[in-house]
Amino acid sequence: MLEGAPYILGLGGEMGAARGVVNPGKAAQDAVTGAATSVGRRLTQPAPAFAGELPPTQAPVPEAAATAAAPVKTASPNRNVPPATDPDNVPGSGAATPPKFEAATPAGVAVEAPADPAAEAQRAATLQQIGLQEARESAITGDKKAAEGDYQQSKLDNEGGKVLSDTFANERAALDNHADKLVAEAGGSTGLDETSLHNRGSTILQPLNDLSDHLDAKIKDLYSQADAKAQGLPLELSNTSKVLANRPEFIGTTEGQQLLRGASAYLRQAGVMDDAGTLGSATVQQAERFKQYLNNQWSPRTSRLIRTMKDAIDDDVTQSAGGDVYQEARQTRALRAHLLDDPQGVASLLESSGPEGINRQVKVERVPDAVARMPVDQFSHVIDTLNGVPAELRPQANAALSEIRTQFLLRMLEQAQKLKGSWNNRGVSQYLNNSSAKLAKVFSPAELRQIKLLNDAGNVLDVDRSYPGAAVQGHNLAARGAMLALEHGAVAAGSHLGPLGAMAGKIVGGAGANAINSSLSKSAARKRIRKLK
Repeated sequence: MLEGAPYILGLGGEMGAARGVVNPGKAAQDAVTGAATSVGRRLTQPAPAFAGELPPTQAPVPEAAATAAAPVKTASPNRNVPPATDPDNVPGSGAATPPKFEAATPAGVAVEAPADPAAEAQRAATLQQIGLQEARESAITGDKKAAEGDYQQSKLDNEGGKVLSDTFANERAALDNHADKLVAEAGGSTGLDETSLHNRGSTILQPLNDLSDHLDAKIKDLYSQADAKAQGLPLELSNTSKVLANRPEFIGTTEGQQLLRGASAYLRQAGVMDDAGTLGSATVQQAERFKQYLNNQWSPRTSRLIRTMKDAIDDDVTQSAGGDVYQEARQTRALRAHLLDDPQGVASLLESSGPEGINRQVKVERVPDAVARMPVDQFSHVIDTLNGVPAELRPQANAALSEIRTQFLLRMLEQAQKLKGSWNNRGVSQYLNNSSAKLAKVFSPAELRQIKLLNDAGNVLDVDRSYPGAAVQGHNLAARGAMLALEHGAVAAGSHLGPLGAMAGKIVGGAGANAINSSLSKSAARKRIRKLK
């Protein structure tokens, strides 16, 4: 396979072997793509391992380095034209090793983490890299039980509760800000409403439609040139006649019989075969049109017979005309089929009918999700096709690739926001792992590390928020009860507060409220927060 844009430039290699075509000369390549040097080299260096570690940087990070962790490399500002010498910034260069996105401890399973200075340093470095200047001790130590307590007490109606509540809000804002930065750097448009999806789908389709038009025009031009060269060239179909005369090869199957009858009828209509079934002389043009007819009759049951007939025609043309004048046109037609017609993924995107293609197999607003949900092989073919377009279509292809990257990130954020008031880190991890092989195809290793950093930070900040805690409810009820007690007394206050009123009344009547308040004063809450330097 030729390097660079393997499908646009590579008419030979794997594709040629699969289709029975030979490698073209430079003229055939340039006829399809223009200058071959306009397309960048595909890089295949493996991505860094992602298995198991929390930090996006080197592991382990010494405890002393927790406050001075090295920043993660970011993608090139012009992300569609990465530095040729830096494969870390080349989209798809890590596709051989799809990343692994670790998930947090299952919800409802609280663990009290043992002291681990190296792991704490790594967690602190992760949080610092998403922009946090301080974070909860429970997050840094990985103590899930303490994290649940922090969350419950963040609901307290006192200064200590506000300190923790503000800390949780800052942590969520850091996750959101880092995610927004990823979306911005992906280079596409934003929004998942119908209008945004339609615009994104149109951008993704544009270079594919343009490539289809480009190839169609090139095919038409090459056939016109070949017709001019072949005009009036006489041709003896001796090899073709021998194949058609070998009737046992055809009549053994129903499909073979139908093929023989159809081929004979076509040749009679073209004036090449007489009523007795004898082939006369023909022109090179007539031979080429007969090959096109055979292509239209292809089926798995007739493939061998059709290949034999086409080989015989090629032999006749070469013997009579001194060469195959239609070779370049035929190879370009085969290339179009390989790129746009035969693969079900891209073909489904382009399938349309009616005025201005209004009747579509995949509606335009569904194109972004249709591409993202394709099987890996079909998805990879779409990306390879976009990466290999001719130079004049490169801007449209870059825009389409940016929209595909953005669609993945927007759907990831949609998962993150599914839990009211909290970051759905498990949903994010699941989505990223389900899309891992495709992400590695369109994001560079540096970008994948930034996505993994977001996933890791979400896991570090994870907390079970399913139950606010009876003590917290009691405290807040007590605070309300204290106000009522000023007017009605402790017993009457308890009757105003429903099922937990009795507890609230007791707290108001004794020292319970003061005990809860003093258990999380502002200074006590601040001790649960660690500065990140």
